[in-house]
Amino acid sequence: MTSLVAKFPGREEQIEQITALLGEPCDPTPPCIFVYGSSATGKTSVIRALFAEYDPSGQHYAYVSGIECFTPRLLFERVLNAWAGHVPTLETRFSNYARCENMVDFVNNVRDLLRDRSEETRYIVVDHAERLRDRGPMLLTLLMRLSELTGANITVVLMTSVVWDKFRPRHGGAPDPELVFFANYTKPQVLAILEHDCPADEPPKFFLTFVDAIYEVFHRNCADLNELRHLAAMLFPKFVQPVYEGQANRSEFARLFKLCQPYFSAASERLYLREISTSEWLKYSAVASTATAPEDVTRSIYQMAETSGGLDLPYYTKFLLMAAFLASYNPSRLDAQYFSRSKAPAKRRGKAATQDGLGGRDRQQLLGPRSFGIERMLAIFYSIIAEPADSSVDVQIQIASLVSLRLLTKTSAGDRLDGIKCKCNVSLESIRAISHSVEVTDNENIKELRDAFAIFDKNNDGMISKDELNVLMRSLSHNPTEQEISAMIDEVDENGDGKIDFSEFIAMMARQPMSADGPEDEIMEAFRVFDKNGDGVISAQELRHVMTSLGEKLTDAEIEEMIREADVDGDGQINYEEFAKMMTGK
Repeated sequence: MTSLVAKFPGREEQIEQITALLGEPCDPTPPCIFVYGSSATGKTSVIRALFAEYDPSGQHYAYVSGIECFTPRLLFERVLNAWAGHVPTLETRFSNYARCENMVDFVNNVRDLLRDRSEETRYIVVDHAERLRDRGPMLLTLLMRLSELTGANITVVLMTSVVWDKFRPRHGGAPDPELVFFANYTKPQVLAILEHDCPADEPPKFFLTFVDAIYEVFHRNCADLNELRHLAAMLFPKFVQPVYEGQANRSEFARLFKLCQPYFSAASERLYLREISTSEWLKYSAVASTATAPEDVTRSIYQMAETSGGLDLPYYTKFLLMAAFLASYNPSRLDAQYFSRSKAPAKRRGKAATQDGLGGRDRQQLLGPRSFGIERMLAIFYSIIAEPADSSVDVQIQIASLVSLRLLTKTSAGDRLDGIKCKCNVSLESIRAISHSVEVTDNENIKELRDAFAIFDKNNDGMISKDELNVLMRSLSHNPTEQEISAMIDEVDENGDGKIDFSEFIAMMARQPMSADGPEDEIMEAFRVFDKNGDGVISAQELRHVMTSLGEKLTDAEIEEMIREADVDGDGQINYEEFAKMMTGK
């Protein structure tokens, strides 16, 4: 117990209370202990550390999460696995200790398991226990009376941020638990905890002065201990940097704070939302430190975070994110007007016509994103892409990736599988940057890229190998080396199969587009590839020869059609001006 008190400052009273309730391994214990308090008050850490010390073998207690166990059966089977020391493996075909379809099966299996060991106290620790309220009206009552139903010495520990009055079953029948309250940390307790994060090469007194400043600046708007620790980890390298650069001494705290003040401002705007990671913050702030004005530092970090590789997403994922932004910031009643492929001009009503004068377009930006259904986002997605998504793209996995990256935030229940609702967690500036990165995807360019892709996909498997990519790039007036070809594939190969599918191909071309005012030497070099005899024009015979070398055997009619499309003066040949116009689209 002494080691736990030293490890968790400010939780001496709670540790002593829980230890007294648990008693010795064979002592009678209360059927239920209700541990509650705000988030980041040490509930989970203290309970898990206490049981790890109380029962090192881990076979007398079962730790389950109300989020992970989204059905009663998962909870029952996980508890039995822990008590029996059973681990599902490949050899056992990942089977559980016993199958529990309902509460009766669970009670019977517990009786059988503890028949000869009923004197030993067993524990069930349920984290996020508030989720159990949605698992049926009798589940909580069963757990709280499990000791009575099985005749064994069992204690259920419920951990939650909800008070017991909102937890009590309506129908009654559940005994009142022993309550253990984890209060919010006081300032001395917060500083004592943050002091444990002091780097080994820094004086503890200096670091404690720094975390005291962190607390004073952020605690009014950020009472979460985890967020304060995150902020301290972000800002301390910038706070101590002037010391190593010789600009100030550790004793000149006021000067250090003044030099670090721009980073404090940037942190209060961005890091509190956890929009960028620790490593990203350090990278961007290192670049931003070259700015002279404090507002330039904040703006530099702000812009780099939005235009960084963190938003370097696959091609179709960018459109999904744009569709999510449109769904969050546009009224659903205007979807047909904005996104219909064939729409007629709508008459504006008098009230709606005045919205531009009242700032209606920007009002939703101030209110924040609305929740939207996934079905609506997909409808917008399919309306803004030039053509149906490639069959190799799993849109649902792309959506799940956006949620895991926190670019989309789920607002519906976590275990709900239908009618999921989300919010877009990306700023307008980021969406604009994403939209600029996919400018290559207008209808005409998509068709050209699709045709080029299909030509070199010889086996129609939807993939282009290295050899096929080399031929393809040369046909598009690029002359990459073998190393460049490998680098191009590695850069866009999302699934790591060493080949390029159509969506990866579009992403690759978007990163290396040819400018509308394309380099003269590139166009001239491409022209010389076709102009074999160097007479300044491309004849039908020269065009047929090049296309044959690329693996395309075209008929005379197809060759004439290609010449006719580019031949402006009608002389039956393609001169340099006509070729350049065809290549640049002018």
